[in-house]
Amino acid sequence: MKKLGLYVVTPILSYAAGITAFITVGTIVRNESIGSDLGSVLLYGAFVYLLFALPIYYVTVYFIGKRYEHYRWLYYPAACMLVFMIPTAGLMITNGREELLSPEALVYNSFFLGAGLVFGLGSWYFKHRKEGS
Repeated sequence: MKKLGLYVVTPILSYAAGITAFITVGTIVRNESIGSDLGSVLLYGAFVYLLFALPIYYVTVYFIGKRYEHYRWLYYPAACMLVFMIPTAGLMITNGREELLSPEALVYNSFFLGAGLVFGLGSWYFKHRKEGS
């Protein structure tokens, strides 16, 4: 159950949280709904999540687990949320923009912040969960 939680449940919930944050913040910032672009957002989001965010989150959790004994419940999500700048910078540069704190970047940031929060908390939960509970 531990591996299923770490390698299946946590990534799926994390991606769902990221997409929910992306759509919510995008609606607020752009004042328009995703509408017919939902399929593209889900597909492109999954690609970016699997290729960039997920490996960064796993490496982050691994190094924090090796370095710190206490407060992992806090360090895992905080670090996963802070490394959002790496994939966001890549997305913004490939789109020809360099402003990491622009309103458009805020939409991308929300995806990685939401996903990082859930990934960090999920990783902590499943790594420290007692079997059978």
